[in-house]
Amino acid sequence: MTRFYCLKCKKETETASEIQDMTTNGRYRLHGDCVVCGMHKNTFTGVDWVIKKKTKEKKKETVAKRHQTVYNRQCKKLGQKILETDDTCKQCIDKCLKNAKKKENGLVPPSKLIWIHSISNTHCSITYFF
Repeated sequence: MTRFYCLKCKKETETASEIQDMTTNGRYRLHGDCVVCGMHKNTFTGVDWVIKKKTKEKKKETVAKRHQTVYNRQCKKLGQKILETDDTCKQCIDKCLKNAKKKENGLVPPSKLIWIHSISNTHCSITYFF
């Protein structure tokens, strides 16, 4: 019995009546029934029927990349495009985004809000134009 992810249980569980199979496209897969809930589950494997696992570093890298994408989307929504900045600037912009979200709940819709973020060596200032 092999342990792999069950969509219904939302965790790795043992697999009953496990079958090693090849798809019509020539990909290797394992499929069988979940021991806990009985749902039929599938997973693709390598040539030697071993399930590939991501390393902790790869998972952290993926989470960081996803966070950066969400961060850029939020900034673009407010009219500012931020791709690569230093940590001090990012912390300041995070604070500014929170303040801007509070203002969004007021009278100004986000599409009408033009947001300018300027940073000098000593302080950060935000200007809102309506």
